[in-house]
Amino acid sequence: MDGPGRPARSSGLLRLDGIHLYVSFGHAQMMPEAMPLLALDTWVQLLPFARGSLKGSASDRPARPRAVGLAGSRLYLDVTTPLRIPSLRQLMLGLFDTVYPQIAGAVSSQLARIGPDRRASLAGALPVLRLLAPVVPRVIAALAVFPVESFELRTNAAVTRIIDRIGSLDSARAVRDRLAVLFPAVPLIAPPIIAGIVAQKLLAGLGVGEAALQPVLRALPGNVTTEMDLTLADLNDLVRAQPALAAALRRDGFAAVEAHPEAAAFLRGFREFLERYGMRGAGEIDLSQPRWRDDPGMLLSVVLGSIRGGEAGDHRRRHAALAAAAEAAIERLVSEVPWYRRFIVRRLLRVMRAGLGLREHPKYLLVQILARARVVAQMAGRSLAEAGILDRAGDVWFLTWDELVDGGAGPSTFRKAVESRRAAFVLDQKRQPPLVLASDGEIPAASVREDLPAGAIGGIGASAGVVEGPARVVLDPAVEVLHAGEILIAPFTDPGWTLLFTHAAGLATEVGGLMTHGSVIARELGIPAVVGAAGVTTRIHTGDRVRVDGSRGYVEVIAAVDTPPAAEPPGRAARLRASGPEDSMSPV
Repeated sequence: MDGPGRPARSSGLLRLDGIHLYVSFGHAQMMPEAMPLLALDTWVQLLPFARGSLKGSASDRPARPRAVGLAGSRLYLDVTTPLRIPSLRQLMLGLFDTVYPQIAGAVSSQLARIGPDRRASLAGALPVLRLLAPVVPRVIAALAVFPVESFELRTNAAVTRIIDRIGSLDSARAVRDRLAVLFPAVPLIAPPIIAGIVAQKLLAGLGVGEAALQPVLRALPGNVTTEMDLTLADLNDLVRAQPALAAALRRDGFAAVEAHPEAAAFLRGFREFLERYGMRGAGEIDLSQPRWRDDPGMLLSVVLGSIRGGEAGDHRRRHAALAAAAEAAIERLVSEVPWYRRFIVRRLLRVMRAGLGLREHPKYLLVQILARARVVAQMAGRSLAEAGILDRAGDVWFLTWDELVDGGAGPSTFRKAVESRRAAFVLDQKRQPPLVLASDGEIPAASVREDLPAGAIGGIGASAGVVEGPARVVLDPAVEVLHAGEILIAPFTDPGWTLLFTHAAGLATEVGGLMTHGSVIARELGIPAVVGAAGVTTRIHTGDRVRVDGSRGYVEVIAAVDTPPAAEPPGRAARLRASGPEDSMSPV
């Protein structure tokens, strides 16, 4: 993966049946970094169109199917078949444009290379139709029938049912065989969310523009990630009110304050937070990455680094004000349309708010399951290391679930496999993965915008508004904190990053689309945001005064620092390389 328009070396996607297009799964999930083999294999077990084994293990399970490709230790999804079917092509392009417009542009530029195949229409459409068939009537019911107040209750109940259906993940075999239950259960959780997206599209067709909808999309009800951020900010308030407690925590950590009566409320709240959200963390779709429960110090550093300025309860008051403004915006928009459209517009606006507020629930469900699979992997790694089959417990990240189930051919076989896979992974960490990749190695060139101010960095306007302020470049939320009023400049964000959002004045990321995590949270909080702005983490330095224009989709440096920092804080990969695999269970 060596640059736009040039073949990617060692892509592993070469085909003999014509050109195929692959879309980066990691970009869509805000995790473009390389993942070790076991993390990739976990997704192969999860995705219904990707079932099969990786690396040809000793099992008799089928080899990895054509719908999934690996390139540079990243997962790529083959989208060629639906794009060749005329009836599905526009549906796919519309989906890409909604989630990640840059993917839609890259795919569109390659359509002439694959061409339609009407002979494959029925056979190719059947898997998609099977997936959509049970979802469509539920979406229609959510749009027209179900009370919007029931959306969150229904979705929470669906999450519980899916977890119960998957059952206990207490062994490698259970993980491998039961993860397939997740995606067939999508009809239980997806309809309200899809109804919210459809409602937004229908409102556009009724003349309610995107700009007018921005206030309605703030402080959405039921967003589990926003509630997580607000809960952590509550803990921040408890520490801010007790400077002596903050000083003790900074100096000696939790152990120093366990017996202090004044610390009781904070410690109780912190433990409750970990009980509910401890399975989360930065890069959480990667099974090998540590969770907050593994290292609560990551959360403590966020709390302690964010207690400057502000007053207790500011975050709750701001969220309530945004929710009230959203309700007022609904009534204003309804009053502006002809009387005969008012009922349907009000209904669609409320469905949109209630549905899109649940957009974080699928990830919330997923990370609970991944956290349980991670525990199994850690236990397997320790057992294999104690038995002398692996040199280190962390070597388990370079095996597959089939290999963990089958036991391999002996210590020497496992060690050789781990050594070669680790070496390839270290090299792949340095690669820059493209959004879209063709099976012949061609990387579609990104379109160049011509409507930008001189020197500005173009991207996607994800949350409207303009803000100026000091930049804070954060490559790893575990080692960097954001102070109130700073603009967050990051390679990407996922729920492990958004604990920083309550203090951010604005956001600019290298990676992201309109429906990816950072965009949704920024809109909810009313933070101007630009995503998909390639180069922001290298062209902008901490301390630069920058302008983020979330309406027009660009970032620019207004005043650069006289002396840029010698080196930004290390990214997660570098931090993990510096830690011991036996302690951190990190992949390298």
